[in-house]
Amino acid sequence: MAEPPDGGASDPSLWDRVPDLVSLEISTWEHAACVPRSWGKADRVADLRRLLPDELTKPIYALMAQAEALFLRRTEPIPPFRERLARDFDARSQASEPGGATADAADSFTLDGELRELLRFTQNLGDVVPGWDAGVAAALGADAAEIARGIRNFETLGLPRGEFSVAYGYRLSVRRVPGDLLRPALATHSALLIGGASPAFQPGPLRDLSDLLLR
Repeated sequence: MAEPPDGGASDPSLWDRVPDLVSLEISTWEHAACVPRSWGKADRVADLRRLLPDELTKPIYALMAQAEALFLRRTEPIPPFRERLARDFDARSQASEPGGATADAADSFTLDGELRELLRFTQNLGDVVPGWDAGVAAALGADAAEIARGIRNFETLGLPRGEFSVAYGYRLSVRRVPGDLLRPALATHSALLIGGASPAFQPGPLRDLSDLLLR
C-alpha cells in the first residue's frame, strides 16, 4: 500500500480528536449604544438590544441567529460553564472569526467550515441592506451624532456606513482552546459528554441525519 504523499501518517479522524473548549462571542454596535460599558457584547442573539427597526436589519440578525443555532446544535454544554465542547473543527484552522477564515472543500462539513459559509460578513452593509445610510439616518434622527460618540469604544469610526463591512458593526466569533491543552479532569468530563461509538453519535451532520431517521 502506498504511503501518504507527506511520508507519514494521514490526518487523524475527526472523531478521534480531543474535544476543544469553545465559546461564542456576540456583539453589535447597537448593543454597545444601548448598554453602556457592555462593549457591545451579549450572551445570546436574542439578548441584543437594538436601535434600528427590524425591517432594516432583519437580514443581518437572521444570519446571526442561524449561526448561533448551528453552534449550539453542534457543540456540547459543560454545566455550569458558559464554554462548550466541540471536536467538529478543522484541526488546521485557528481563526477565531469564522467569516474571515479559509478552508479546503473537504472541511466544508465541519462546524467552522459551515460557519464560514454562513457568515460572509466581509460584504458591505450597503450590499446586504440596500439604502443602509438613509435608513440609519432616518431611524436615529437628531441623536445620530451623540450615538456615534458613544460607541467609539466599540468602533473608532463611529456609526457604521454603507461602505463598511458587516463585521464592523455586527460580530459573531468562536473562541477556541485546543483540547490537548486542557487539564485531565476536563478531558474526562468531555469524554462523558461527547464520547460515542461512531461518528453517527457525535454532534454533526451524520448525527443530525440519524436523528431524523430514528424519529
